[in-house]
Amino acid sequence: MLDGHGTTTFHLPEGLPADAWVWLKRGQNWLDFRSLGGWAAYRSEGVEIETPDDPAAEIGGLIAQGEGPRLEFKQQLPDSREEKRTVFKTIAAFANSDGGMVLFGVQDDGSILGLPGSIAAQERRVTDLIRDLVTPTPPFRITRHPIGDKNVLALDVGSGSGVQNSRHGEVFHLVAGWPLML
Repeated sequence: MLDGHGTTTFHLPEGLPADAWVWLKRGQNWLDFRSLGGWAAYRSEGVEIETPDDPAAEIGGLIAQGEGPRLEFKQQLPDSREEKRTVFKTIAAFANSDGGMVLFGVQDDGSILGLPGSIAAQERRVTDLIRDLVTPTPPFRITRHPIGDKNVLALDVGSGSGVQNSRHGEVFHLVAGWPLML
């Protein structure tokens, strides 16, 4: 509760719930209310949400969730054929479901290892691998997250418009949160 003008910060270690709402009132009078993302995403005219650009907090929030049906950690970009198959069956499964995210440069235990070399080159490599190994190419976005002297790439895979499969015709879907070849 604020008494007068001011700012308040809410720490949400589990992230913002999809159906979160904010209500503002003074005494018994309602001033405003809005959904912060759920079904309505209502925002009153003249009200703005300001979010700080804090890559460390953003990645930290994702890591705190741990790996699950829509989040995967990879300490490096895949090199061998088997590593590529493992990563890209996950990407195809995300695209064949509701989407998901892969964090490159993060170990399975959530430790930030970072990616070596040029982050721009690593980003181009991920883009090329997706276009070469998953057909049709699903919607995706790659963002760079410098954390101190380490770099993490976040690959956000959207839900595809068709059945995504590997270059070899294998089709993967998420079953109980894990990629399964059908």
